[in-house]
Amino acid sequence: MVGAIPAADIESHRANMQFEYAYVAQHTDAFTLLYDGSENIGGETLEKLRIRNREGRERLWSIDPTGRIRRIVAKGNLGDVVTDLSDYRLVDGVNVPFTRHVVENERTSDLVLHEYQVNPPLDSTLFAPPTGQIAAGLRLRVLQEQSVPYVQQAGGGVSTTCTISGTANTSMNATTTGNTTFGNAATTSGAQMNCNSYDRTMRWPHVLNAMLVEASDGNAYIIACDRAWRWSKCVPLRAGDSYNARLGPKGMVVQTFNTKGNESEPTYTVLQSKALH
Repeated sequence: MVGAIPAADIESHRANMQFEYAYVAQHTDAFTLLYDGSENIGGETLEKLRIRNREGRERLWSIDPTGRIRRIVAKGNLGDVVTDLSDYRLVDGVNVPFTRHVVENERTSDLVLHEYQVNPPLDSTLFAPPTGQIAAGLRLRVLQEQSVPYVQQAGGGVSTTCTISGTANTSMNATTTGNTTFGNAATTSGAQMNCNSYDRTMRWPHVLNAMLVEASDGNAYIIACDRAWRWSKCVPLRAGDSYNARLGPKGMVVQTFNTKGNESEPTYTVLQSKALH
């Protein structure tokens, strides 16, 4: 049985790989490096280096006087994840820690390498499709079709701005008799407040096209696509029609023709499958 790796796990693995010391050494322009003081571990003084990538993720390395990383501290979902590296061995000119001791949320785990190769020759069988994978060249018959409109929005909220306009006007009169002058003055204000409110929410209309199809391999599938813009290739498949299809790396690729006879191959995500026999 072949299943997809959860998106959260993929993101975690990707982030960790980008903080491997070999990757950092080859992409130093993609990181900000900051000295973060020193600390004492096991009676040895280690210098700390804080490494931050362009996405704002960071790691804290503790480095011994020989230049080897002895501890890595990362932020996890439930607190700091502390990894102690030890048992360094020289492999093709590269110092490699063969033991990693990880403490996360008061749980510990140990990773011990038995072999490490630098640029090993690739085995072509590693990229062979898994056994039992559904073969390409399917024939689909659409049993049911449903298009569901919805709106996706970003930001949001009402923004209000106010300004003051207008001026103050002063009028006066005076009478002089001999050495005496008397009179009066009056000031009227023309200041006004002007306020405007507007909605900052950005909205995009979408249409989810979902189809229940019966395939020539004896399975029923629910396939779907999201039509997010006017020129999207996501089109609904009409119930009762039949199509040629194949399974691709991103889902079900279906051969379709428009009213002018032009061919296209939209890809639909497989949401669910069930054996009919």
